[in-house]
Amino acid sequence: MTAQSKRIKVLVVGCGNMGASHAQAFKLIPGFDICGIVSTGKSKEVLNEKLGGGYALFNDYEKALLATKPDAVCISTYPDTHEAFAILALESGCHVFIEKPLADTVAGAERVAAAAKKS
Repeated sequence: MTAQSKRIKVLVVGCGNMGASHAQAFKLIPGFDICGIVSTGKSKEVLNEKLGGGYALFNDYEKALLATKPDAVCISTYPDTHEAFAILALESGCHVFIEKPLADTVAGAERVAAAAKKS
């Protein structure tokens, strides 16, 4: 497999309306594979079933990141988690797709931007 044809492993974090919508898109777009689904509630089971089942399910974001070793992380959680989740993903070498707002404070958004530039 060439670098250009490499499939991108995506960890889906958050399974509400936007997370579920993004997961459905990642399932349909050629070149992407969902490697795990993360949420603290039952929504991950519902989304897993909606997507056809068989995905790794996690309650804990950090454990999911370590276990799945994704190429990219799709963050569709509550804004108060965006900063920490994005920085951890970037520090783990992942690309980050994140719902707005980038963080719940301007300073937090600046920290995410700095982590992105560093990575």
